[in-house]
Amino acid sequence: MNIIMSVNNNTLNTIHVCKLFYTIDPNCSNDAEFSAFSNEILFKVLEKRPKLFFIELDRIKNEVNYEYILNQLENPIHDGIEISKILRNIQKTELKNN
Repeated sequence: MNIIMSVNNNTLNTIHVCKLFYTIDPNCSNDAEFSAFSNEILFKVLEKRPKLFFIELDRIKNEVNYEYILNQLENPIHDGIEISKILRNIQKTELKNN
């Protein structure tokens, strides 16, 4: 199952999220369509599974372009991304600091 179907069906898992992080890279930023798509998926994953998002990003932050991913989070591509809803979900999420 691909990440789009997983987001829509609420079946996101560690593999999907990690694959997304590995694909987000500034080398692809010159492809506007891919950049917009990956940015949108990034926010959808964050909205649907914030705990999984943060746990996996922290776990592989040395393997992915962590700073670029953070930059993407600072710059949503379009107005359809519901930042307030995402923030509410994040605030409800308990993360344990290991």
